[in-house]
Amino acid sequence: MKILVGLFVFNVVIVWAIPQIPHIDFNYRNKQFSGHIYREVAKDNFGNFAICPISLELILSLLYVGARGQTAAEIAHTVYLPRNKSYLNPLIKPVLHELNNQPDVVTVNVADKVYVTNDVKLSQDFKNTALDVYNSDIENIDFRTPDVTVRKVNKWVSDQTNNYIRDLLVPSDVDSTTKAILVNTLFFKANWVKKFDKYKIRTHDFYVNERETVPVDMLDTVEDIKYHEDDDLRAKFIELPYDGHSLSMVIVLPERKYGLSHLEDNIHKVVHTHLSNMHSVLVKIPKFKIESTIKFIPILETLGITNLFTPNADLSGIAGENSKLYINNVIQKNIIEVNENGTVAASASATSMVGDSLPEREFIANHPFIYYIKSAVGILFIGRYAGHE
Repeated sequence: MKILVGLFVFNVVIVWAIPQIPHIDFNYRNKQFSGHIYREVAKDNFGNFAICPISLELILSLLYVGARGQTAAEIAHTVYLPRNKSYLNPLIKPVLHELNNQPDVVTVNVADKVYVTNDVKLSQDFKNTALDVYNSDIENIDFRTPDVTVRKVNKWVSDQTNNYIRDLLVPSDVDSTTKAILVNTLFFKANWVKKFDKYKIRTHDFYVNERETVPVDMLDTVEDIKYHEDDDLRAKFIELPYDGHSLSMVIVLPERKYGLSHLEDNIHKVVHTHLSNMHSVLVKIPKFKIESTIKFIPILETLGITNLFTPNADLSGIAGENSKLYINNVIQKNIIEVNENGTVAASASATSMVGDSLPEREFIANHPFIYYIKSAVGILFIGRYAGHE
């Protein structure tokens, strides 16, 4: 039995910037998929989590290239990919181009690699797409030596993520039936346009529910930013820009301490909400670091991709009719950190954020909220902060 292991690795080190591109079609598809993924992850996670939906989209779209029949139809329906595959490469290639071509003020590294056993010959079409569209490396490997394989894959992942993600795989993840591993890594890093003043950081109570609190360090500033109040969602939105001004973090705070479930029930409206009005806002948000490891097969099965994970999967476009490949593992690992600089590793002088006049609005995030990082291509990261470590 031949098994294809799909691995999705994402290191989210706060923030970055992507130039505006006119890719409304992908943007809409991305937001729909992001909403579905968030809703399913939230069902089984009661604390903090971070998801990188765009990376999941990219690796599933690469599998879609080699999928046929029901397998292809399920992927296309769930990930909002075009049914006509001739439209796929023109949809994906500009997204990857923009992600990997950033100004010097940000660090963005998107990388894909296909490890394939020596006895599987990839089809020329799949190989060309992997190389030309996804810029993916392809390497033959001997899966009969799990320790060697795991060390090699983990070393590549660590190198691509500046050593933030280590030991992704363990030897039990690989055996003699493994025929291929697809790995996707993303590393992002940048600063806020205006840094928070580190001397104004104070410990405050954060309500994990209506009565229970935990202490958190709160960032504090007054800034002219996009701000929105939504009566239907019963929530406030702010948008904090990063260097480059084309990428920002949106924080969505329910008006009431117990209002997060209403937001999550309406997650698609949340991610499609447009902020346009600028206001002077008193902002208080927690410093936080979230690490998430998510096994995605049960989630994708709930959303409609089932055939891909059985021996009935048709991935004949990857390595031919007789390859009998299917997916037996989908893992995503994320790290996201929000601090006064907007980055994990940067060293920068703090800038006073005090405004010249009293703020028009207040945004005090002292209870659970949704956050997401948006760009011209759509939502790149989305998650929940609930105050728990």
